[in-house]
Amino acid sequence: MGRLQYSFAALLSVLTIASIIGTSLSQDYQGPVVDIQGLGSVLGTMGETAWTGRPIYQFFNIKYAEAPVGEQRFRAPLSVLPWSGVMNVTAPGRGCPQRRTISQDDPDAEDCLTLSSGTLFMPWVICQDPTEGAYEIARIIGCPMTTPAEIDNCLKSASVSDLVLAQDEHKKNEFSSPGYPKVAGACITVGGALGDESFMPVHPRESTYFRDVEIIFGMNSQEGLIFFNEYFQYALDSQPIEFDFQGDF
Repeated sequence: MGRLQYSFAALLSVLTIASIIGTSLSQDYQGPVVDIQGLGSVLGTMGETAWTGRPIYQFFNIKYAEAPVGEQRFRAPLSVLPWSGVMNVTAPGRGCPQRRTISQDDPDAEDCLTLSSGTLFMPWVICQDPTEGAYEIARIIGCPMTTPAEIDNCLKSASVSDLVLAQDEHKKNEFSSPGYPKVAGACITVGGALGDESFMPVHPRESTYFRDVEIIFGMNSQEGLIFFNEYFQYALDSQPIEFDFQGDF
């Protein structure tokens, strides 16, 4: 866990403004190159802020953990190993499996643990009831509901497609229920059976582990509308809204 925390904090230091220490405009590459201590170098692109036109360095698709496959599925992530040369991170990488993007022919669908942005302080980011949600997803897949170990083995051996479709069905059921939906399976669990070895032992607002890292904050023009669209579709049994979206996730 300590190695993951270290590498994740090192990766966060890449998402800084143009005055970041250690960044150079290399003559050998068409963009800024940053050396991430203990991991390797990454090549980004130049951009500017939307309102003020301030120059910034942009880095996408920086892998922070190995793919959670096999026995590693549902376990604490393993820190990515150091790489040689300069990693090209000038374009967004693959998204994690979702119903609208899932492919039966993608053997690397779960290799999606890359640095992105967002906040843990939105209510839908943290799992409200992860155990009951996991049980329902297992029942939808058809797992034997005898012991936690058998359920765990069944979910770890299920195909990515089956997991995504079962989680989507669970989401529909939760959105159809009164009150705030407690959707599991695509959110972060605080604590858990692994204790201090869990991905997030305590919520950040209760943590004493902080790093002095410069970061950029912003927001999307349609922040939260995807969440509203799902509520509109599933809870009200209405037709989904088709968004004409142009941009990167």
